[in-house]
Amino acid sequence: MKRDVLKTRFRAEEIPRFPCPHCEGRLRLAGEVKIHRSAATAWIANQAWSDIAQIEDEFHTALICESAECGQVVGMMGAVRYLADHEAGGSLAVELLEPKTFFPAPALIAIPNNTPPSVIREIRNAFSIAWIDPNAAAHRLQVSAEYIMDDFGIPEIVSGQRMTVDRRISLFGETNMAARTHADTFSALRTLGDSRAHGGEVDWPTLLDAFEIFESALEDLYGDKANMVAAAHKRLSDFARHARSNDGPQSGPPPAKPVMLREPQDEQDRGAPIRGREWPLGGLRNPVTGEPFASEAEAQAALAGEAASVPRESRWPAGVRKFGRT
Repeated sequence: MKRDVLKTRFRAEEIPRFPCPHCEGRLRLAGEVKIHRSAATAWIANQAWSDIAQIEDEFHTALICESAECGQVVGMMGAVRYLADHEAGGSLAVELLEPKTFFPAPALIAIPNNTPPSVIREIRNAFSIAWIDPNAAAHRLQVSAEYIMDDFGIPEIVSGQRMTVDRRISLFGETNMAARTHADTFSALRTLGDSRAHGGEVDWPTLLDAFEIFESALEDLYGDKANMVAAAHKRLSDFARHARSNDGPQSGPPPAKPVMLREPQDEQDRGAPIRGREWPLGGLRNPVTGEPFASEAEAQAALAGEAASVPRESRWPAGVRKFGRT
């Protein structure tokens, strides 16, 4: 937010370079400032008892965006007030323009691209009435904050009962770190938006404060940083979900069929506990080393008592039958 250009009173030759409502450019005067005086004001000005402070005229002019790629035109209307120029002995009056409305209204704050349309609509409504009614603009900011809570899935009604705004803000603060940071912002906006109902008035500096802290909240909730954090969170969640799925049955090609030993052929084989059926090689271990056989040939050699890994002098411990128990 460029607070230095968001002025409510200025001379015609010192019109601020208001922010463009369409792009990030600035507005400049597109023509002359036309001042109109009503018949009633003219009558007051001609009275001997009139005071210069009582004179109020109207003005209108057009502004245009300085960016050649944009060229947005903005209409500005408002009041003209006069102050005595005391440096000239009070004999001359200084014209001061007080804008009351713009169309389309300047963008007082930046709105991230991912902001929900309902929130954007209320923020722009706040832009359009900020100069003429700061209280109403503050209320529009409060409404836009409630739309943000809608976007975050905070319900308005629970068990048939409508929740208070304060309760919704409390639940909003529990959703994530960014929301927790700005729950107090939303509470302040709620209080400010209700100020007129309690007999209060929102002045211009306070309204700009509200816009400024709301701009920070929007950036944290919907800006580029928020998008990067959300994307990183999704990647981590996907990784964790994939890791959990890998704890179950493995995906991919089925395991290779285990190598099977042949059917027992001789008397020595029939004394082993694999009689009458094939036996997976992976289920057989060298009875001396305790290691699985590396190949069918090694297992067959062990059956014949000729495996190189099993010393002849101690190929079968006393009391142990081949691949069996005593």
